Amino acid sequence: MRLPGDLSRGLRDDWLPPGVPGAEACDICVQEDGRILLLANHHFELADHVGLLIRLNTDGTLDREFNGRGFVVVRHLLMNTWLGSLMVQRDGRILTGGSINFPEEGLLARYHADGRLDASFAIDGFMTFQIRKRSAQVSQIVQQENGDLQCFGSSRDPMHCLSLKIHSNGRPDAHCNGGQPQLLEIGHSGSQWTAAQVQPDGGVLAVGATIGGVEADFILARYRPDGQLDRSFADGMGWIRTRLGRSLDTATSLAVQGDGRIVVGGYSLDGNYRAVVARYLS
Repeated sequence: MRLPGDLSRGLRDDWLPPGVPGAEACDICVQEDGRILLLANHHFELADHVGLLIRLNTDGTLDREFNGRGFVVVRHLLMNTWLGSLMVQRDGRILTGGSINFPEEGLLARYHADGRLDASFAIDGFMTFQIRKRSAQVSQIVQQENGDLQCFGSSRDPMHCLSLKIHSNGRPDAHCNGGQPQLLEIGHSGSQWTAAQVQPDGGVLAVGATIGGVEADFILARYRPDGQLDRSFADGMGWIRTRLGRSLDTATSLAVQGDGRIVVGGYSLDGNYRAVVARYLS
């Protein structure tokens, strides 16, 4: 698939291997009617890039009904915009997350099902934030039963796991950490959340990794419905760190089985990349 003006082709595509996050399609979601939403990022130049929200018909062709051309160029305040997370709310509206600017600010943007920007969300459809004057980036968005949203990602300089709870209108939840993002520092190296999933009781599981060579390990945590870390999980810690060996290990996805056990998927790099699946008790 190619977009008009080669928007689906970035400057880095020629020399990067296929499937690199941020260079090609980086998230996907199937709507109830079977149409497919994709996120990608286009680089006009090395320091000039935008996010792309694309919708395909069930046969894989560009859906021209979406924003009148099949895609939306996501850019906030003419700043560099990077997208990495996509979610369809229960009401059909579409949430994207990532970052803008440099140093980075966390970004959320919401669109109607037809591709129009939802001006009722936050400020004119966009929400941006930092954490203690540090950079921030959103990697995953989940929605609670009451409509509230929780964002997961990381801070920068230094990099730590980040979570933020907001109301469905894009305003921060003042009852959770005073409406400010929360950081979780694990060990001496950096860490980040890469994926999350809401459980039936409203709690949220988050997975990611610590950063730094052999120090890069799987991490798994559980947050309560109110957005706070669940200290009843993992022997009172709220999170657990799993070292698979002297390798670079990163968790990128999770699923909860019917018996409550938690399956985490990712990869391990020790000379060569290997797919890794680990399972945890509830």
